[in-house]
This record gives sequence, C-alpha cells and structure tokens, in this order.
Amino acid sequence: MSKEKVLIETEFEDSTEEKEMFRVKITRYSSDVVYGDAVEVEIRHPEENFIEVYDPAEFPEQFYSDLDFRGWSFVLAEIKERL
Repeated sequence: MSKEKVLIETEFEDSTEEKEMFRVKITRYSSDVVYGDAVEVEIRHPEENFIEVYDPAEFPEQFYSDLDFRGWSFVLAEIKERL
C-alpha cells in the first residue's frame, strides 16, 4: 500500500526586487508504485522550477548540495529554517 507524507509545504518571497514567490512542497513516499521509497521535492518559481526525487538515505544532504550547486543559497537557508 502506498503512503505519502507531506514533510513541508510553504511559500516565501524571493530576494529580488520583483518579490516573486517560491512555492515549496516536499513529500515522503513509502511503497509508492512509481517512486517506491523516495522523497520528492518541488520548488516552483515563475523563472525556474526545481523538481527532483531523492533516495531517503540521501535526503536532505543531497538536496542541500543540489541547491547549493545551483546557487540557490537564499532558498537553501529558507528551507533549512522550515524543515
């Protein structure tokens, strides 16, 4: 039986003058027919989206590393504060 748990669902303004919103949803799946055991991260923004699926053993370290690699230090700080 597939189970899912929303770990975080939030939104916050970006750090630019346009004040666009980041919408973040992180979901943990267990025994899902598509994902198996996984953590799905969706970060929506008008300029660029980030959608990734992680092995639970690699989350959140790999996720943090991926955000840092993209130069999304502002997003990383906001999510770390909420997660």
